[in-house]
Amino acid sequence: IPIFSTELGVASLTLSQIPYSGKAYIRIQDTAQPESFIDECAGFCRAAGADSIYITGHSICEKYKEYTSVIEMQCLKSTLGQTDAALFPATDETLSGWRQIYNDKIVKVPNGAWLTISDAQMYLKDRGLYFVHREGKLLGTGIVCGNELQWVCAVVPGGGADVVRALCSCVTDDTVKLTVASSNEKAADLYRKLGFIPTNIHSTWYEL
Repeated sequence: IPIFSTELGVASLTLSQIPYSGKAYIRIQDTAQPESFIDECAGFCRAAGADSIYITGHSICEKYKEYTSVIEMQCLKSTLGQTDAALFPATDETLSGWRQIYNDKIVKVPNGAWLTISDAQMYLKDRGLYFVHREGKLLGTGIVCGNELQWVCAVVPGGGADVVRALCSCVTDDTVKLTVASSNEKAADLYRKLGFIPTNIHSTWYEL
């Protein structure tokens, strides 16, 4: 719900993940009565079937247990090094397989969003969805939009660096951007080793 408005305030509610993970997300936009408004938003999310609720957007959120921060990172493309892994764009015929890999992995990612069939079809139209192979062996998948890696997934141990480098080969800008959850320590460590540096905390989420 982009605009969830009551007499207590305004928020955005993400409920689309409830059928897949039982999770709902609340982003407070404006409120003069934060505690009451949070209770109201949480009650709506629970009525919609949420088992877990996460919140951001207001200083009062800091009284709850921190769930994860979404960190923006950047790297000069020239420093990433080369790989012999190859990119294969997803197509209408291979989209279901790509989506299956994505959804199998996303359940382990904090703040990860399950992709419906319609979501995946929309992604295919406006950004690059890729398989990454080496000599016929699948190393991983990814999403590239402009100069941003919006999804990086390795499906074999140790394949992450090659997946990142292969995806970056289709970025035309000098700088590559991505975001990573602070609690996804394995991915964050990989990006730092490849030369990515934190540039901003996009948001911090707390668990109700």
